[in-house]
Amino acid sequence: MGTIFKRGRIFYIGYYITRDGRKVQVHESTQSTSERRARQLLNEREFKKVDPIIKKVIFDELASDFITDYKINSKRSLTKAQRSVSYLKEYFSGMRAEEISSDRINLYRKKRLEQGYSKASINREMAALKRMFYLGARRTPPKVTSIPHIPMLDERPYIRKGFFSHDQFLKLVANLPKHLRIIALFGYQTGWRSSEIKRLRWPNVDHINGTVRVEGDVTKNKEAKTIKLSSELKDAFQDLYLNRKSDMWVFTYDGKKPISDFRRSWNLACEKTGCPGMLFHDLRRCFAINGRRSGNSETVIMKMGGWKTRSVFDRYAIVTDQDLEEATKRMEAYYQKLEGQIMNINSIPFRFQNNEKNPPPEISSKRGQLLNA
Repeated sequence: MGTIFKRGRIFYIGYYITRDGRKVQVHESTQSTSERRARQLLNEREFKKVDPIIKKVIFDELASDFITDYKINSKRSLTKAQRSVSYLKEYFSGMRAEEISSDRINLYRKKRLEQGYSKASINREMAALKRMFYLGARRTPPKVTSIPHIPMLDERPYIRKGFFSHDQFLKLVANLPKHLRIIALFGYQTGWRSSEIKRLRWPNVDHINGTVRVEGDVTKNKEAKTIKLSSELKDAFQDLYLNRKSDMWVFTYDGKKPISDFRRSWNLACEKTGCPGMLFHDLRRCFAINGRRSGNSETVIMKMGGWKTRSVFDRYAIVTDQDLEEATKRMEAYYQKLEGQIMNINSIPFRFQNNEKNPPPEISSKRGQLLNA
């Protein structure tokens, strides 16, 4: 049972809560001279068993725990998480966690939309906020007692469909700096992500047998991948190995540090090629399309490129107008093989004219059989 007592003119309440597995008595000021208000507050505390420490938890503490969780679990999206936290802090910093309601969250989303940010970006920030409250509620003792409703904006998924034709790719390579040409060729012929290529190390390259392996701590799906190099890539890797300046990193600027970012050179080369706005990641789509056109099974293509699910792979292996044209020609050749010649529908006699009242007897009898069945 709780108690009510006074210190001076202010009423205080006393009640028990469970903290760290132990029963603890808590004294809390009602900040009121009304005994009725004190009794009302006592009933609320005993019903909810709310620890007063929870009332002092602010957003910044939840955000700090969120970033710490990313670092402990070595999540690769740490930079994106820190970016989301920086935006959220501009609005919620210093605010108590219990004050962050759905209304305040909606005001934040409205403000971000007015600033011109995309719905996808805002949703990533909302996901980070929801994760903060989830982690706070799972702690012992918990830092929050409830997770506010955090709705997501309706965003239409954007699926890129751009890809390089082979002629465009050759022009692109010609406009790239020499140290980036083999990286582009590697991405074009293997479908590997730029992060996997940039972090490639010589111990993972068998330049004699022409195989390259990347471990699961580098790949996005956390599964190791092994690729057999084409003769063109094999020769390029052998030359790169003979002229290497580092025994660790395959692709470097100065022979020591690995290449980290080449977007500026890439964008400039794309503009010169006449393909502005194309990404290095679009080479994965080129690999998926060319792999299917070359006759390889989709299972093998998915294994080589690192696609775990068919739904994701289908976003890359798009059907182009050239594919449709070639499919039509193959079907046409198939019909020719069956008939001996292309069918001429104009040479087939018409059964009856539209102005005839009754169809031929053989058709009428068939109709009768179907209706009576």
